[in-house]
Amino acid sequence: MSIKIGCCGFQEARSKYYDEFRLVEIQQTFYQPPPVGTAFKWRSQAPADFEFSIKAWQLITHEGGNSSYRNLREKLSARALASCGHFKPTRMVFDAWRRTEAIAEALNARIIIFQTSKSFRPTHINIKNVRNFFRRINRRKYLFVWEPNSKWPIETIQELCQELNLIYTAEPYNENAQNFGPIRYYRLRGKSGFRSRYEKADFEKFIQMDLNSTPCYFVFNNASMLFDARNFLNLVKQRELEKQSEEAPEPTSITGEKEGIEGNGELIDSGSLEPDADMPETANEADDSTPPLESEIKTSTKEPADSQPAEKEAEEKSNAGVD
Repeated sequence: MSIKIGCCGFQEARSKYYDEFRLVEIQQTFYQPPPVGTAFKWRSQAPADFEFSIKAWQLITHEGGNSSYRNLREKLSARALASCGHFKPTRMVFDAWRRTEAIAEALNARIIIFQTSKSFRPTHINIKNVRNFFRRINRRKYLFVWEPNSKWPIETIQELCQELNLIYTAEPYNENAQNFGPIRYYRLRGKSGFRSRYEKADFEKFIQMDLNSTPCYFVFNNASMLFDARNFLNLVKQRELEKQSEEAPEPTSITGEKEGIEGNGELIDSGSLEPDADMPETANEADDSTPPLESEIKTSTKEPADSQPAEKEAEEKSNAGVD
């Protein structure tokens, strides 16, 4: 199987999270990017095969009046705020991209998610700005994932994704959940709402979506994200073991008897994988200082934490703080 599973943000102490998972989507980069030194520390502490994905800074995607700006620690002038968001061709937007890219580079992250707000609708000027932004920035090694939170015609989404080499993401149960690009990236916010859990039947369906060996990313972002991610990961591991068992030839002992079978002819019970239902608290840590965005930004002296902002739960219930 080519499935990667993780959570939006570290939902437990990072050392334990690194032991359990091989993927995390960093949320802090959307609200307030951490210092580059902090990102380097996260990367150095993680296993070599651990993967980070990050959300692009809201100054790129969300206009200055959005409620999510309550979590921005840097002080912006009214003029600067007016030039933020919706991929506008402004210095603020492109400086915000450079800050986002610096964190991606420090984390060696190749997937960057651009989550647009509900106010970002398929108007002529917005489509023009999307084209201009993605044609101007340096793509390098990155895979750009786009999550529109307003109603866009699927034909328009497909056209822009194919033209600009973007990957469209949505809930797996979304009728338009068509991923365009070399990977599939699903963000799971709860089947029937932020506080709802996913069941084994849901996980079985997700596994069936693993077609043609296309890498599939499943990132949980509901209230029980840690619990659900663990359960899904355990099921995937079980299925992989079953598949390996089916494909492997049956070994025999020197006497010609099949190994793994007791003298009475009964198969030895190898046990089962049980999910851990505990949900430890999120770990916090701060480090270093962040370089200023531009002359109009006054960087706060308060150091950021690597966990999600306090308003996280309320905002994710309404699509991650979008208006």
